[in-house]
Amino acid sequence: MGWEATFGGTSLEQDVIVVTWTVKNLTDWTIQPKCYITSADGKQCLETFPVILYKIPDRVSISVLSHSGPMVEGTQYQLQCDIQNIAPLQNLVVKWYKGNELLDNVTYSNVSKRPEDVSATLMISPSRDDDGDQYRCRAELDLGPEGPQPHPTVTSEPLNITVHYAPEFLPGNDTVEVSAGSDVSLDCSAEGNPPPELKWTNNTAEGNANEITVGRLRTLNISRVTANATYNCIVTNSLGSITKQIHVLVDVPPQQHPTMFSTAPSTPGTMTTLPGTAKPKLVTFPLELNPPRVVVRYGNSVSVNCSTSSTDHEGMGWEATFGDKPCINASRLPVRIPVFRGYPEELVCEAEGYPQPRIKWVYDPAKHVSEAGGNLTVFEAGLYNCTATNIVETSFIVVEVVLNEDYLPLIAGFVAFMVVVISVIFVVIYSIYYKNNKMGRYSLKKAKLSSTPNGNVAQNGGQDTPLPMTKLSQPNIYF
Repeated sequence: MGWEATFGGTSLEQDVIVVTWTVKNLTDWTIQPKCYITSADGKQCLETFPVILYKIPDRVSISVLSHSGPMVEGTQYQLQCDIQNIAPLQNLVVKWYKGNELLDNVTYSNVSKRPEDVSATLMISPSRDDDGDQYRCRAELDLGPEGPQPHPTVTSEPLNITVHYAPEFLPGNDTVEVSAGSDVSLDCSAEGNPPPELKWTNNTAEGNANEITVGRLRTLNISRVTANATYNCIVTNSLGSITKQIHVLVDVPPQQHPTMFSTAPSTPGTMTTLPGTAKPKLVTFPLELNPPRVVVRYGNSVSVNCSTSSTDHEGMGWEATFGDKPCINASRLPVRIPVFRGYPEELVCEAEGYPQPRIKWVYDPAKHVSEAGGNLTVFEAGLYNCTATNIVETSFIVVEVVLNEDYLPLIAGFVAFMVVVISVIFVVIYSIYYKNNKMGRYSLKKAKLSSTPNGNVAQNGGQDTPLPMTKLSQPNIYF
């Protein structure tokens, strides 16, 4: 028996019924250890052990999207909860709170084993009753019954909201009855945010009035009332203005007037329950894993036993695979590259994978090359092998570098030679032509002695003898 795993794998152990897989510092997000058993007849059975590696978020924060400052009653706003670097996503539950009241649960169906950044949103329409409330969001990892209890959680700092709303009168009488000549006090109280301003007006100048303000209550004291009058209480803030009339009746029998109340609607919260977590599958024969499932925080150790009730086997062990095999970027490394003699060519070998693959070039040691940072500079033709290796697999690409002759210098030399030859021929022809035109050509055939001196003489026994000469015409010149 034994375990096959990228971390903590064991060799084949014989004459045992239990083999333990142990990792002190588990950091592989995709690890899949396998417990194997080999029977006496050579047959092998494997059981993959499910591992959930989790990580609590680095930070959880809450904010209001596209808004800053106080909110206005009755307006919708979107709160956003930003959760940084958490895994696994499918086990995340985002809980929204107003004070201690749970408003909503948000779950995710996306399956992701590695840490990710994620956001959740909540729509609210605050009322005046929400002024000063605190909203919070909490990131909770529900890792099932095998996971830590209570669930790992990280909560944001509270978001305090201020709600502005138009003024509204507080309950109070709108009619006051007094005896003639008596004093009377009229009360007007209102609430609003920002705090409203209150003022009184009346339709008569009779009587002496004095205004007193205490908190949200503004009182108008009138002395020696003698006639009926109507007083207006005007309340104003940045969101609106309202007016209330209070009637003063003199010598009028008392009347019952209903008291007016105003209540703001409340905002109920909603709760969404999570689906039940499926029970893990237990393998009882021929292999049994104990515990059947583990949830491991990123970086922590893990230990699992793989046992069997069978004694007819050669050994037990663990195996596991993880990561992604290397993938070489073929767009930057074609399989055939032409080069010119005397001009170096750089071969770029890039690969992706998890873990990050190691790049190695394989080539004839006799080749003239220069290697740096995974790139290979070649100066001659040949086959060059780019190999990318990690613990998952090895990938390679063989590049054929072919040599192309550069005929440009030969062509340039030939052209220069022909120019020189043509120039020499032209100079020779021109020289011959010029010489014959300047000196002429003469014939001495049928020369006769003449007694008439004409400047043409020949030596005859020491005496000058004139020789007649005939000048040839121009057409008798040949090249």
